Amino acid sequence: MPNPPSKVYKGVKSLPAQPPTTLTGSGGECRSQDGIVQHFSDNGGSVVTDPRVVLIFWGSAWSSSTASPSMGQAKQAIESILSAGYMSRLAQYRRIRRAKLLATHLHPENPPNPFTDDQLVGMITGLISSGAVPSSGNDIIYFGLTPEGVRSKDHLDDVGFHDYNGSFLFGWIGNDGTLTSLNSTPKVFSHELAEACSDPIPGDGIVVEDSCGNNAEISDVCNSTIQVINGVAICSYWSERDKSCVLPTHYSVRWFFGAAQKNPAKGMRAALAIPILAPLKLTDLLYAILHFSS
Repeated sequence: MPNPPSKVYKGVKSLPAQPPTTLTGSGGECRSQDGIVQHFSDNGGSVVTDPRVVLIFWGSAWSSSTASPSMGQAKQAIESILSAGYMSRLAQYRRIRRAKLLATHLHPENPPNPFTDDQLVGMITGLISSGAVPSSGNDIIYFGLTPEGVRSKDHLDDVGFHDYNGSFLFGWIGNDGTLTSLNSTPKVFSHELAEACSDPIPGDGIVVEDSCGNNAEISDVCNSTIQVINGVAICSYWSERDKSCVLPTHYSVRWFFGAAQKNPAKGMRAALAIPILAPLKLTDLLYAILHFSS
């Protein structure tokens, strides 16, 4: 992968329990509004079409019986996101497929609080070198998950981010002690997963311009648009085809046929990206049967 070409926001902004509804802040600054994209661009750089995820639980607190959420609960929440249809609409962005969980590792050394990007990269590099986690590849994304209350020194206003250091893709997933809030581990993970796949080298791939004219990524413009499904908060992301924030919970045959009708070549290529064992709604199966029989 080449070096990052331009500046684009790559973090997950921390949100209050009730996000503000006014368009300007107290100082007159513009507040970006969910679901508004002034400009969409595919800059032609890398996307991760067959993503594999490595979860690194960073810190001894994860092994504590009082950890909230526990390591097992956080992993289960992330697995529920990966196993559902959450990533299905990303197929429109050059056939990004559903991510797979490649490995999970507990790293008992406690992170500095706050930690720096270099310290996060150094921790991941050490684990790769020792063989504790799989070696790097362009399709592997290493996410460091920290215990509740740990912050990033380089991203003080954020609860997560993703980046590329010239050798591997990585990110940080913060933790507010819940699985259901706007700043919870699964919400931040889903936000960063969509962006790390569609714009792995920030600014090089799929990017948007938000309502304030800022360069952003596809989850940034949907950051406060979430759903809590089976006790797990999940973040929406921008679908250029739908012109809206979307949060798919299944793989929709109807949606892929719609894409094919709009652009047959792209639509059918996207349809081929559907995993064979992906969850499908009965209504979609009936739609496919009727479509093929008509």
